[in-house]
Amino acid sequence: MTDSNLSFPDPPRIELDRRLSDLVDAANQVLATQGRLRALLRANHAISAQLDLDSVLRSIVASAQELTGAQFAALGVLDEHGGLEQFIHTGMDPEDVARIGRLPQGEGLLGALIRDPTPIRITDIASDRRAAGFPDGHPPMRDFLGVPVRIRDAVYGNLYLANSPAGAFTEEDEQLVRSLAATAGFAVENARLYRETQRRQQWAVASAEITAQLLGPEPVDALSLVAGKVLVAAGAMSVFVVFQADEADRLTVVDVQGADPHLARATTVTTAETIADATLRTGDARRFDEHEIRALGKPHLEAFGPVMVLPLTTPDRTLGALVVARAQGGVAFSDMDVLAATDFAGRAGVAIELAAARRQTEQVLLFEDRGRIARDLHDRVIQQLFATGMQLQGVLGTLPPGRSADRVDAAVTSLDDSIAQIRRIIFTLESTARGPERSTGRQRLFDLIEQLSTALSIDPQVNVSGPVDAVLDGDLAEDVLAVVREGVSNAVKHAAGGVIDLTVTADARGIAVVVRNSGSLPADSGRRSGLRNLEERARRRHGGMTLGAEGDSTVLRWNVPLRHLVEAVVQA
Repeated sequence: MTDSNLSFPDPPRIELDRRLSDLVDAANQVLATQGRLRALLRANHAISAQLDLDSVLRSIVASAQELTGAQFAALGVLDEHGGLEQFIHTGMDPEDVARIGRLPQGEGLLGALIRDPTPIRITDIASDRRAAGFPDGHPPMRDFLGVPVRIRDAVYGNLYLANSPAGAFTEEDEQLVRSLAATAGFAVENARLYRETQRRQQWAVASAEITAQLLGPEPVDALSLVAGKVLVAAGAMSVFVVFQADEADRLTVVDVQGADPHLARATTVTTAETIADATLRTGDARRFDEHEIRALGKPHLEAFGPVMVLPLTTPDRTLGALVVARAQGGVAFSDMDVLAATDFAGRAGVAIELAAARRQTEQVLLFEDRGRIARDLHDRVIQQLFATGMQLQGVLGTLPPGRSADRVDAAVTSLDDSIAQIRRIIFTLESTARGPERSTGRQRLFDLIEQLSTALSIDPQVNVSGPVDAVLDGDLAEDVLAVVREGVSNAVKHAAGGVIDLTVTADARGIAVVVRNSGSLPADSGRRSGLRNLEERARRRHGGMTLGAEGDSTVLRWNVPLRHLVEAVVQA
C-alpha cells in the first residue's frame, strides 16, 4: 500500500533553505556588529566630551563595561615606578569593596599587563600561571581581558574587564576595547592639558592676590597668607612653613595651614631629619610621590601622601621653605605642579621682602616722629611745667600755713610727678626712635612690662630710676628681665585686687628690682623652681634675693652689684 501524499524535498530546495538561513544569520551578525559600532561611537563621544580628568577616567571605565557587557571593569593609572597610582572600578558593591580593604597593588595578571603592555585575553583566570589569586571577600572572576591605554608612546594605564556575559571575551570584544583605549588615550591627554591650564591659572590668580594683599594698606600675616594660598592652589592636605632657626643645624616650623597631625607648629627640629634640608641648601624644589615618602621611613611623614618642597626665595637669598603635602592616596605632584608652585613661591618671597622693606620704612618714619615728640616734650612741655612749678613755689612762700598753702604744695608735688613721668616717656620714645636693633635696657624693660600687662591683664605701677641704660646690657639685662618676668608673674597669683608695684633702680651700688603686691605671702614661698632660679641668678653675681611680708604686702627684693664692684671684691 502506498501514500500518494508523501513527498520529499528535492536537493535544490534544501540548498535554498540553507542559504536563506545563512543570510539571516549574517544579517543578524551585521546588525549586532552595527549596534556595537554605534555603541563604540557613543562611548567615544561620551569620553571625548569630558574635560575634567576624573570624569574622563570614570567615563572610560563605564564605557568599557557597557561595550562588552562585563560584570566588572576597572582602569589602573600607573605611577612613575610602574605601580598603580589610581584604581577606578565599577561592578562591585560597597560591601565587597569594604571587605576587600586595600585596592590592588599591581600584582598577578594586573602586574603582567603592566610589565608587558600588550592585550591579555584568557578564558579561565584560575588556570593561568600569572594569576596571583584573590583576597578574602573578593567576588569570583572567571574570564579576563586587559588592554593598555597609551598616550602617544607612553603607557598611561590599563583597562581591566572580567566575567563576560558570553562566558568568555571574544576577538571582537578585544578589538572594541582596543579602539576604546585609543580614544581614551587622546581624551586623557586633553583632560590633563586642560587640568594643567586650570592649575596654572589658579597659581597665577593666587600670586596676584598675594602681591596685592602683602603690598596693600592693611597689615597681614605674610607667611600664613602665602601658606593658605598654596594649600588651596595645590589641593593639599597640609602646608608647613619652615625657617632656619638660630642654630645653624635646626629648623623652626613657623606656621601650618591645613591639618597638623603631629602638632608641628612652633616646634624646632634638626635640619638633617627633614625633607626640606636639601631645598634650603640648594634653593631647588623637590617632589616625592607616596612610594618615595614611605621609603624614607620618617614617622612624622606617615600621615601624608605625595609631598613637594618649595624654596621661599628672594633674588639674593633663601628665606625658608614650604612643605606641601597631600593626603594618603592622593595624586602625585607633576612637574607642572612643581614649576607653577615654585614660580608662585618665588613671587611670594619677593612680595614678602618688599612688604618687610615697606614696614621698615614706616618704622623709620615712626621712630623719627617719636624722636620729634620726645624733643618737643623735653624742650617745651617740661620747661613750661617746671616754670609753672617755680611760680607756684614762689606763691607758696607768701602764703600762711593752712588749707590754701597745702593745696598749692600738693599742686607742686603733682607737677614734679608729672615731670618725672614725662621724662620716663621721653626715655622710651628716644629709645624706640633708635630702632629695634639698638634697643636700650630701659626700652627692653618697658617692652617686657607691656607684654606682661597684655598677657596677664594687669596694669602695674612702674618706677624706673637711675642710669638704667648705662648698666642694663648683655647678660645682666637678661637676668634683670628674668627677675621682672618671674616676679610680676608670681605677684599676679597673690595680688589682692591686682595691685602690683614694680621698681627698678640703678645707682653706684648696683641694680635693684623690687616687686610689691598687696596680697599675702604664698604658702610655698622659697621652694618653687622659679624663685630658686632668681636666687641662683643673684648668687652668681654676688647679690641677694628676699621674699617676705611687709605690712599688708608681699615684697620681692632682688639686687646685685655692678660688674666692676664684683671684680674689685674678687681681686681683693
